[in-house]
Amino acid sequence: FASEGLGNVGFFMPEQVFGSGWGNYGMLGYLSALKENAKADAYCDYFAVHGYDNTGVTSGFPSFAGWTALWNEVQEGNNPKELWMTETHVGYTNFDNALSVAVAIHGSLWAGNISLWTNWSFGDMQMTNNSPNSTFYTTKNFARYIRPGAVRVTTESDYADLLSTAYENTDGSFTIVVINKSTQSAPARFVGNNLPEEYKMYRTTKFENCLDVGLYNMNDCPVAIPGKRVVTFIAEKTSNLTMDYLADVA
Repeated sequence: FASEGLGNVGFFMPEQVFGSGWGNYGMLGYLSALKENAKADAYCDYFAVHGYDNTGVTSGFPSFAGWTALWNEVQEGNNPKELWMTETHVGYTNFDNALSVAVAIHGSLWAGNISLWTNWSFGDMQMTNNSPNSTFYTTKNFARYIRPGAVRVTTESDYADLLSTAYENTDGSFTIVVINKSTQSAPARFVGNNLPEEYKMYRTTKFENCLDVGLYNMNDCPVAIPGKRVVTFIAEKTSNLTMDYLADVA
């Protein structure tokens, strides 16, 4: 590669599926073989995975702990790598599919620190009969408002079913994506250092498609996140942000 002028090109591998286990042909098997070859390891900047079970067809994702374990393994050695999701497919039949995709994206970001997520195709996942479906819009809650180069900020939630990730974008805007995967409404407030006070809200439900639902000000009462919702909060301008956790109030 160097002799062909490709010494600065980053390669990715192995694009193995999560469900194939952890043997010689599992994720760790490929990673171990790569690290044993210093030259190959130096050229591989990205460790790519596929989101299927051991059939290679049915969608399947690791637990959050599984994502974190893989991320930690990828960071070991002389050449730590970015972690990518380069293929998955969750067929669309109803909003539950859309919510499961949102939770899967959340887990890959919050627990796996991935820097890329892409599907096998939009057809039958984000599109139905050539029109956007609910999975399109739950994906949009992330992709539209987390911009290239964004830095994820650590978040925690006091509710197991209330999931949150937060990002500082390069243009100075700040994005928080909150998922309530339960059927019950949950009140929430943002607690952290130097957080913006005012946010635009975009909500996706069974009947709402990343809909602009107005403004939320942190000085107001806690915001209610109804069950089975994905809500993106976007603050246009920020300064020197840190964020500790997304806390609930009783």
